Amino acid sequence: MDRAVAIALERIYNHLYVFGRLAEAASQNVATAQINALRERVLRLNGKYFGHRYLFGFNTIGGVRLDISKEDGREILDSIRTLIREFSDLVEYFLSSRIFLDRLQGTARLPKQDALNLGAVGPCARGSGVEWDDRLTYPIEPYGDIYINIETDNGEDTMARTMVRIREIQSSVVVLRELLDKMPHDGPRLEPSSEYSPISSNDPADFSFCRIESPSGDLIHVVQLDEQGRIANLQVRPASLVNWIPFAKSLENNVFTDFQFAFESFGLSYADSDR
Repeated sequence: MDRAVAIALERIYNHLYVFGRLAEAASQNVATAQINALRERVLRLNGKYFGHRYLFGFNTIGGVRLDISKEDGREILDSIRTLIREFSDLVEYFLSSRIFLDRLQGTARLPKQDALNLGAVGPCARGSGVEWDDRLTYPIEPYGDIYINIETDNGEDTMARTMVRIREIQSSVVVLRELLDKMPHDGPRLEPSSEYSPISSNDPADFSFCRIESPSGDLIHVVQLDEQGRIANLQVRPASLVNWIPFAKSLENNVFTDFQFAFESFGLSYADSDR
Protein backbone atom coordinates (compact mmCIF):
# COMPACT_ATOMS: atom_id res chain seq x y z
CA MET A 1 0.00 0.00 0.00
CA ASP A 2 2.83 2.39 0.86
CA ARG A 3 4.41 1.65 -2.51
CA ALA A 4 1.16 2.52 -4.27
CA VAL A 5 1.05 5.89 -2.48
CA ALA A 6 4.65 6.54 -3.55
CA ILE A 7 3.81 5.58 -7.15
CA ALA A 8 0.82 7.96 -7.15
CA LEU A 9 3.08 10.82 -6.07
CA GLU A 10 5.64 9.75 -8.67
CA ARG A 11 2.94 9.95 -11.35
CA ILE A 12 2.02 13.48 -10.27
CA TYR A 13 5.53 14.91 -10.31
CA ASN A 14 6.42 13.21 -13.60
CA HIS A 15 3.32 14.54 -15.34
CA LEU A 16 3.99 18.00 -13.89
CA TYR A 17 7.50 17.81 -15.34
CA VAL A 18 6.17 17.00 -18.82
CA PHE A 19 3.55 19.74 -18.59
CA GLY A 20 6.20 22.23 -17.49
CA ARG A 21 8.41 21.29 -20.44
CA LEU A 22 5.50 21.89 -22.83
CA ALA A 23 4.83 25.27 -21.23
CA GLU A 24 8.51 26.17 -21.57
CA ALA A 25 8.50 25.15 -25.24
CA ALA A 26 5.59 27.56 -25.75
CA SER A 27 7.60 30.36 -24.06
CA GLN A 28 5.14 30.58 -21.16
CA ASN A 29 7.96 31.43 -18.76
CA VAL A 30 5.99 32.65 -15.74
CA ALA A 31 3.53 29.76 -15.91
CA THR A 32 6.44 27.35 -16.39
CA ALA A 33 7.99 28.58 -13.15
CA GLN A 34 4.67 28.05 -11.37
CA ILE A 35 4.37 24.49 -12.67
CA ASN A 36 7.94 23.75 -11.59
CA ALA A 37 7.17 25.14 -8.14
CA LEU A 38 4.26 22.70 -7.83
CA ARG A 39 6.52 19.83 -8.86
CA GLU A 40 9.08 20.90 -6.27
CA ARG A 41 6.41 20.68 -3.58
CA VAL A 42 5.68 17.07 -4.50
CA LEU A 43 9.39 16.24 -4.38
CA ARG A 44 9.59 17.78 -0.91
CA LEU A 45 6.68 15.62 0.21
CA ASN A 46 8.64 12.62 -1.02
CA GLY A 47 11.71 13.70 0.90
CA LYS A 48 9.75 14.31 4.08
CA TYR A 49 7.68 11.12 4.19
CA PHE A 50 9.67 8.62 2.09
CA GLY A 51 13.25 9.60 2.89
CA HIS A 52 14.28 10.78 -0.59
CA ARG A 53 13.00 13.31 -3.09
CA TYR A 54 13.00 10.68 -5.84
CA LEU A 55 12.03 7.78 -3.55
CA PHE A 56 15.50 6.18 -3.68
CA GLY A 57 16.00 3.53 -1.01
CA PHE A 58 12.33 3.33 -0.08
CA ASN A 59 11.81 -0.22 -1.35
CA THR A 60 13.43 -3.25 0.22
CA ILE A 61 13.08 -6.99 -0.40
CA GLY A 62 9.65 -8.05 0.74
CA GLY A 63 8.39 -4.62 1.70
CA VAL A 64 9.31 -1.00 2.32
CA ARG A 65 11.60 0.71 4.78
CA LEU A 66 8.96 3.10 6.14
CA ASP A 67 5.23 2.94 6.72
CA ILE A 68 3.01 5.99 6.34
CA SER A 69 1.19 6.82 9.58
CA LYS A 70 -2.41 7.99 9.61
CA GLU A 71 -1.30 11.51 10.45
CA ASP A 72 1.28 11.47 7.65
CA GLY A 73 -1.39 10.22 5.27
CA ARG A 74 -3.73 13.08 6.15
CA GLU A 75 -0.95 15.63 5.68
CA ILE A 76 0.02 14.15 2.29
CA LEU A 77 -3.59 14.16 1.11
CA ASP A 78 -4.23 17.73 2.29
CA SER A 79 -1.05 18.92 0.56
CA ILE A 80 -1.97 17.20 -2.71
CA ARG A 81 -5.53 18.55 -2.62
CA THR A 82 -4.19 22.09 -2.26
CA LEU A 83 -1.66 21.48 -5.04
CA ILE A 84 -4.31 20.08 -7.39
CA ARG A 85 -6.52 23.15 -6.87
CA GLU A 86 -3.62 25.43 -7.77
CA PHE A 87 -2.74 23.25 -10.74
CA SER A 88 -6.32 23.32 -12.00
CA ASP A 89 -6.22 27.14 -11.95
CA LEU A 90 -3.05 27.04 -14.05
CA VAL A 91 -4.68 24.60 -16.47
CA GLU A 92 -7.51 27.08 -17.00
CA TYR A 93 -4.92 29.71 -17.89
CA PHE A 94 -3.16 27.45 -20.37
CA LEU A 95 -6.40 26.34 -22.01
CA SER A 96 -7.33 29.97 -22.55
CA SER A 97 -3.97 30.78 -24.16
CA ARG A 98 -4.26 30.78 -27.95
CA ILE A 99 -0.46 30.59 -28.25
CA PHE A 100 -0.33 27.41 -26.17
CA LEU A 101 -3.27 25.74 -27.89
CA ASP A 102 -2.04 26.56 -31.40
CA ARG A 103 1.23 24.72 -30.80
CA LEU A 104 -0.42 21.58 -29.39
CA GLN A 105 -3.64 21.11 -31.32
CA GLY A 106 -3.17 18.99 -34.46
CA THR A 107 0.55 18.49 -33.75
CA ALA A 108 2.20 15.06 -33.99
CA ARG A 109 -0.97 13.03 -34.55
CA LEU A 110 -0.80 9.34 -33.71
CA PRO A 111 -3.95 7.63 -35.03
CA LYS A 112 -5.38 4.93 -32.79
CA GLN A 113 -4.61 2.15 -35.23
CA ASP A 114 -0.97 3.26 -35.45
CA ALA A 115 -0.78 3.38 -31.66
CA LEU A 116 -2.05 -0.20 -31.51
CA ASN A 117 0.13 -1.47 -34.36
CA LEU A 118 3.30 0.11 -32.94
CA GLY A 119 2.64 -0.89 -29.34
CA ALA A 120 2.41 2.59 -27.82
CA VAL A 121 1.90 2.62 -24.05
CA GLY A 122 0.97 5.06 -21.31
CA PRO A 123 -0.43 8.55 -21.96
CA CYS A 124 0.81 8.25 -25.55
CA ALA A 125 -1.56 5.36 -26.20
CA ARG A 126 -4.40 6.74 -24.09
CA GLY A 127 -4.17 10.04 -25.96
CA SER A 128 -5.03 8.04 -29.07
CA GLY A 129 -8.06 6.45 -27.46
CA VAL A 130 -6.41 3.20 -26.37
CA GLU A 131 -7.87 2.15 -23.01
CA TRP A 132 -4.87 0.43 -21.46
CA ASP A 133 -3.54 0.84 -17.93
CA ASP A 134 -1.64 -1.94 -16.14
CA ARG A 135 -3.29 -0.98 -12.85
CA LEU A 136 -6.52 -2.41 -14.29
CA THR A 137 -5.27 -4.78 -16.99
CA TYR A 138 -2.73 -6.51 -14.72
CA PRO A 139 -3.89 -5.47 -11.25
CA ILE A 140 -1.56 -6.23 -8.36
CA GLU A 141 -2.25 -5.49 -4.73
CA PRO A 142 -3.77 -3.04 -3.83
CA TYR A 143 -5.13 -1.92 -7.23
CA GLY A 144 -7.78 -4.62 -7.36
CA ASP A 145 -9.68 -2.82 -4.60
CA ILE A 146 -9.04 0.76 -5.73
CA TYR A 147 -11.19 2.74 -8.16
CA ILE A 148 -9.07 3.92 -11.07
CA ASN A 149 -10.55 5.69 -14.06
CA ILE A 150 -8.61 5.20 -17.30
CA GLU A 151 -8.13 8.72 -18.62
CA THR A 152 -8.29 8.69 -22.41
CA ASP A 153 -8.68 11.21 -25.21
CA ASN A 154 -9.57 10.62 -28.85
CA GLY A 155 -7.76 13.69 -30.19
CA GLU A 156 -4.66 11.62 -31.16
CA ASP A 157 -2.40 14.69 -31.06
CA THR A 158 -0.07 16.51 -28.67
CA MET A 159 -3.04 18.23 -27.05
CA ALA A 160 -4.74 14.89 -26.40
CA ARG A 161 -1.66 13.42 -24.74
CA THR A 162 -1.35 16.56 -22.63
CA MET A 163 -5.00 16.37 -21.56
CA VAL A 164 -4.52 12.75 -20.47
CA ARG A 165 -1.67 13.82 -18.20
CA ILE A 166 -3.70 16.76 -16.85
CA ARG A 167 -6.63 14.50 -15.99
CA GLU A 168 -4.36 11.91 -14.40
CA ILE A 169 -2.87 14.60 -12.17
CA GLN A 170 -6.32 15.83 -11.19
CA SER A 171 -7.77 12.35 -10.58
CA SER A 172 -4.75 11.26 -8.55
CA VAL A 173 -6.26 12.83 -5.44
CA VAL A 174 -9.08 10.23 -5.63
CA VAL A 175 -6.57 7.38 -5.90
CA LEU A 176 -4.52 8.73 -3.01
CA ARG A 177 -7.58 9.15 -0.81
CA GLU A 178 -8.67 5.55 -1.38
CA LEU A 179 -5.17 4.20 -0.81
CA LEU A 180 -4.72 6.13 2.42
CA ASP A 181 -8.19 5.16 3.65
CA LYS A 182 -7.42 1.46 3.17
CA MET A 183 -3.85 1.56 4.44
CA PRO A 184 -3.02 -0.44 7.60
CA HIS A 185 -0.86 1.46 10.07
CA ASP A 186 1.18 -0.99 12.12
CA GLY A 187 4.32 1.11 12.62
CA PRO A 188 7.58 1.28 10.65
CA ARG A 189 8.61 -1.80 8.75
CA LEU A 190 12.39 -1.66 8.82
CA GLU A 191 13.12 -5.29 7.94
CA PRO A 192 11.91 -7.49 5.09
CA SER A 193 8.70 -9.34 5.79
CA SER A 194 9.22 -12.83 7.24
CA GLU A 195 7.19 -14.39 4.43
CA TYR A 196 10.01 -13.54 2.03
CA SER A 197 13.13 -15.67 2.16
CA PRO A 198 16.33 -15.70 0.08
CA ILE A 199 15.58 -17.17 -3.32
CA SER A 200 16.98 -20.56 -4.16
CA SER A 201 16.11 -22.78 -7.06
CA ASN A 202 17.13 -26.01 -8.71
CA ASP A 203 15.54 -24.97 -11.98
CA PRO A 204 17.65 -22.51 -14.03
CA ALA A 205 14.51 -21.58 -15.95
CA ASP A 206 12.82 -20.09 -12.85
CA PHE A 207 12.05 -16.45 -13.34
CA SER A 208 9.90 -13.64 -12.00
CA PHE A 209 7.85 -11.38 -14.24
CA CYS A 210 6.29 -8.06 -13.25
CA ARG A 211 4.62 -5.27 -15.16
CA ILE A 212 3.31 -2.03 -13.70
CA GLU A 213 1.93 1.26 -14.99
CA SER A 214 4.75 3.77 -14.62
CA PRO A 215 4.02 7.48 -15.30
CA SER A 216 5.19 6.96 -18.90
CA GLY A 217 3.37 3.66 -19.37
CA ASP A 218 3.79 -0.10 -19.22
CA LEU A 219 7.03 -1.03 -17.40
CA ILE A 220 8.19 -4.66 -17.48
CA HIS A 221 10.86 -6.45 -15.41
CA VAL A 222 11.93 -10.07 -15.92
CA VAL A 223 14.44 -11.75 -13.59
CA GLN A 224 15.85 -15.22 -14.27
CA LEU A 225 17.81 -17.24 -11.70
CA ASP A 226 20.57 -19.82 -11.90
CA GLU A 227 20.80 -23.06 -9.87
CA GLN A 228 22.17 -21.20 -6.83
CA GLY A 229 19.36 -18.65 -6.84
CA ARG A 230 21.62 -15.90 -8.19
CA ILE A 231 20.44 -13.51 -10.87
CA ALA A 232 21.49 -14.95 -14.23
CA ASN A 233 19.51 -12.62 -16.46
CA LEU A 234 17.70 -9.34 -15.93
CA GLN A 235 15.62 -7.63 -18.59
CA VAL A 236 13.94 -4.25 -18.17
CA ARG A 237 11.54 -2.86 -20.78
CA PRO A 238 10.76 0.79 -19.93
CA ALA A 239 7.95 2.68 -21.63
CA SER A 240 10.25 4.98 -23.59
CA LEU A 241 11.85 2.04 -25.33
CA VAL A 242 8.63 1.24 -27.17
CA ASN A 243 7.31 4.79 -27.50
CA TRP A 244 10.16 6.04 -29.69
CA ILE A 245 8.73 4.39 -32.80
CA PRO A 246 5.19 5.78 -32.29
CA PHE A 247 6.83 9.16 -31.69
CA ALA A 248 8.71 8.93 -35.00
CA LYS A 249 5.48 7.95 -36.76
CA SER A 250 3.66 10.94 -35.27
CA LEU A 251 6.22 13.34 -36.77
CA GLU A 252 5.23 12.56 -40.35
CA ASN A 253 3.91 15.66 -42.17
CA ASN A 254 4.77 17.97 -39.26
CA VAL A 255 6.93 21.07 -39.48
CA PHE A 256 10.33 21.02 -37.80
CA THR A 257 9.41 23.72 -35.27
CA ASP A 258 6.80 21.39 -33.77
CA PHE A 259 9.43 18.80 -32.86
CA GLN A 260 9.89 20.00 -29.29
CA PHE A 261 6.16 19.92 -28.54
CA ALA A 262 5.84 16.42 -29.97
CA PHE A 263 8.88 15.15 -28.08
CA GLU A 264 7.77 16.53 -24.72
CA SER A 265 4.21 15.24 -25.13
CA PHE A 266 5.52 11.68 -25.43
CA GLY A 267 7.54 12.06 -22.23
CA LEU A 268 10.49 10.21 -23.74
CA SER A 269 13.70 9.48 -21.87
CA TYR A 270 17.07 9.01 -23.57
CA ALA A 271 18.35 7.19 -20.47
CA ASP A 272 15.58 4.59 -20.77
CA SER A 273 16.94 3.64 -24.17
CA ASP A 274 20.66 3.59 -23.23
CA ARG A 275 21.04 -0.17 -23.52
